[in-house]
Amino acid sequence: MLDRWTMGAAGVVSLLLLGIVLTLQSTVRLNEGNQAVAAHQQVMERLDAVRRSFHQAETTQRDFLIVGGITVPAEIGSNFATGRAELELVQSQVFPDVQQLKRVELIDSSAQQLEDLLRYTADVRAREGFEAARSVIESDVSQQLMATIDDTIQSMESEERAQLSKRLRTTASTFRWTMIVGILSGIVAIGGQMSFVWLLRRHLTNQALQTRQIAAQREQLRVTLESIGDALITTDQSLRVTGLNSVAERLTGWTQTEVLGKHLSEVFRIVRQDSGESLVDPAQQSLETERVVHSADATMLVTRQMNEIPIDSNAAPIRSDNGTISGCILVFRDISARRALEQEIAERLADARLLAAIVESSRDPIVSKSIDGVIRSWNRAAERLFGYSADEVIGRHIAFLIPPDRMHEEAEIIRRLSSGERIEELETVRRRADGTLVEVSLTVSPLIDRNGQVIGASKTVRDITERKLAERALRESEAKFRNLADNMSQFAWMADSKGWIFWYNRRWYDYTGTTLEEMQGWGWKAVHHPDHVDRVVSKIQQAWDTGQIWEDTFPLRGKDGEYRWFLSRAIPIRDASGEITVWLGTNTDVTERMEAERALRESDQRKNEFLAMLAHELRNPLAPIRHGLEVLSRERRFDDAAVELMKSQANQLVRLVDDLLNVSRIMRGKVRLHVEAIETRSLLEGALAKLRPTLEDRGQTVDVELPAEPVWIAGDRVRLTQIFDNLLGNASKYSDQGGRIELSVHVADEVIEVVVSDDGVGIDGELIDKVFDLFTQAEQPLDRSQGGLGIGLTIVRQLVERHRGQVRVESPGLGQGSTFRVRLPRPTRDELDELFPETESREAKVEPTSRRVLVVDDNQGAAWMLSRLLRKLGDHQVETAHDANDALARIEREPPDIAFFDIGLPGMDGYELARRVRQLVVGKRIHLVALTGYGQDSDREQALAAGFDRHVVKPASYEILEAILNGNSP
Repeated sequence: MLDRWTMGAAGVVSLLLLGIVLTLQSTVRLNEGNQAVAAHQQVMERLDAVRRSFHQAETTQRDFLIVGGITVPAEIGSNFATGRAELELVQSQVFPDVQQLKRVELIDSSAQQLEDLLRYTADVRAREGFEAARSVIESDVSQQLMATIDDTIQSMESEERAQLSKRLRTTASTFRWTMIVGILSGIVAIGGQMSFVWLLRRHLTNQALQTRQIAAQREQLRVTLESIGDALITTDQSLRVTGLNSVAERLTGWTQTEVLGKHLSEVFRIVRQDSGESLVDPAQQSLETERVVHSADATMLVTRQMNEIPIDSNAAPIRSDNGTISGCILVFRDISARRALEQEIAERLADARLLAAIVESSRDPIVSKSIDGVIRSWNRAAERLFGYSADEVIGRHIAFLIPPDRMHEEAEIIRRLSSGERIEELETVRRRADGTLVEVSLTVSPLIDRNGQVIGASKTVRDITERKLAERALRESEAKFRNLADNMSQFAWMADSKGWIFWYNRRWYDYTGTTLEEMQGWGWKAVHHPDHVDRVVSKIQQAWDTGQIWEDTFPLRGKDGEYRWFLSRAIPIRDASGEITVWLGTNTDVTERMEAERALRESDQRKNEFLAMLAHELRNPLAPIRHGLEVLSRERRFDDAAVELMKSQANQLVRLVDDLLNVSRIMRGKVRLHVEAIETRSLLEGALAKLRPTLEDRGQTVDVELPAEPVWIAGDRVRLTQIFDNLLGNASKYSDQGGRIELSVHVADEVIEVVVSDDGVGIDGELIDKVFDLFTQAEQPLDRSQGGLGIGLTIVRQLVERHRGQVRVESPGLGQGSTFRVRLPRPTRDELDELFPETESREAKVEPTSRRVLVVDDNQGAAWMLSRLLRKLGDHQVETAHDANDALARIEREPPDIAFFDIGLPGMDGYELARRVRQLVVGKRIHLVALTGYGQDSDREQALAAGFDRHVVKPASYEILEAILNGNSP
């Protein structure tokens, strides 16, 4: 029971104390409400004072503009200073209401612009008089600025009245609550015991509700701070950071977690933009002065990443309920965009001044007019072109410049300008002051005010009289050119500087069956062959890009669907400055020439293939025949005369085959000369020695006249021997039994001349100019006793010319003999000195050595005969194999020193066999010789690439074979 009374008494006391506390709180709230009401009223009074000050400044300025005076600038400054002082007090009182602060900034910015405008207008009035300032008086700029200030002040007053009304309602409510609490306290004291439990539960319920409300208010405050566009940092009175919003995090580079408790100077560091000197942050100044502080101009925020951002900042102290300063709130914003806008405005002003200077100094007339056609500006170029001064035309309607028959153009210009359209290069006629007409090109641009309304136009006028005269002359010239081009046999076309074809002559359309619409630009690709069009496009595009002359050959499709070949060329036409103005192109039909060249190439290719195949097929059977005759000759078991006769005929057949291939190689320039120093006597005596059996058989004599001193020639011994063998052989062949041949050498300072003469059949006068042509022969009897293919003299001429010499023939006529003169350049002493070491090295020989030799040929007879001949050429061990596998087995078992491979082996050819041998360890030391009937240069290159050391054409002479066995160059 005691506990219950104790509890009841405690409850009553508690309720009484609660009543007292509530009464005191209500009184405090009532007092705070009264102070807030007074503050709102004071703000509205000061806003009214601001309005009056700025209105007074504008009124003073207008009075000054109308009646003049000398004190207006000072009065204006005083009015604005008073207004700003009141505005600063308003700013400190509305802080930290963000919306009201922004309105204060807008009023301040508009007031600054208004003050600048009023001072500027007053200055113009003072210096230039009322008329000069009329435009400012008539403009609505100051009214607009004043309206902005009035509207903003009205918005602030509305906000303050709303807050005042709210405060009054709150104060009244608080008063009523105080009265109720007093009454209830008595009731509670009397009925405290009975309502103890109920009050306790009510208290707990209210406490929970208030907790939720506080949490909601805190969340609302957090969201509000996050959503505003300005950065915000709060600190305690020691400038330790207590919070910052997301905008501040983004600008500073710090997060709230990282900076809580840090000194503000670590997070918010500002410097001067021009010098980089550190500045005292406004928060510190605000705490020291206990008032709102603005940052200085040109302030840069140094971020955590050491970047610099231009900012505008304000700081204000945070006061507790008792008026003491508990911290500071710092509000700042990134003004990069504003700085950029200010810079852009400054640049535009500079551009405007520059544009004005350009207009005045322009060589082209520039005229501006109002939308109703009244001239507003007239530069000096317009004075020169039209003959009117600016004073004569400004203020007049532009119609006096327009001929009557062109007035409809002006109406159309006004219509298009009204829709904001720009008119480019309108060609028309205008009248000068002297009454003459001038052809001009007009470019008209609309002039638009700040509201987007078209208020006039700017016209650029260009005198095109000379251009029109030139165009008329050009059209007449082009008409003549096109008439000429349409009647030429070739196709012709023109393209602009970029390669866009815009004209073809009539011959093009007649051939292709197309139209200009189909062919213009790149349409010509449609008549190109698909196999060539990409190449042609690439090549001609390169010409367009580089300005080089273009030439190409390709087929074009005609209207019948057939293709014909055309040689096409295009050249650039340039102006006086070197710039390309147009391309002129032609296409010439070369189909017949192309077909003739192709037929000639095919014929030549077939001829070469036939000669190569013929030589191969003849050499294969010749090889064993020749080698067999060599064996018979060395064994001397048969009639020597018969053997020599067979050898002679076989050698003749070999020479004929060699001549077939030689003429093909020589005509194609495939012969390479191995130049050395050669003594003329030894060269010619060698040729005579080979011919001696034939001369003796025919009873012919040779008179030789050679210089007593050695005469040296620089040339290829093999080819020079071939020349004189041929000439001496022909002299014998075309001379009768018992005929006479003369061989002489004549030496001049720079030339050596070798003369071969005979008293034989001679040469007909009609044939003498063709005697060196291929397959040309004198008329032959049916038995063709002289024989030959008619290619020997062709070879002679080609080889002589390869030696930088000349050969010519003389003959008095048929039956009176012939004379051939070979003229070769005489080498200098220095040239001979360079050639002698090579000559000596070529003539050096290696003493014969016994060799192990392997002959590989699927023709068993040929292999057997070659092996016998090789044994006769020295003490050599010779084995034979008839296929590649057998050859590889023999080489692996007992590698030879030298191996002769036929190329046309069954299964594995000679090239592959050579590659296989070179892959063997022992195969790297073997001297491989390709012995084949194929003698083209490509065959030689293929053999060397396969691994052969030498390439020898069948049938190989015993001299070549002996040289290979002895290690000498054949």
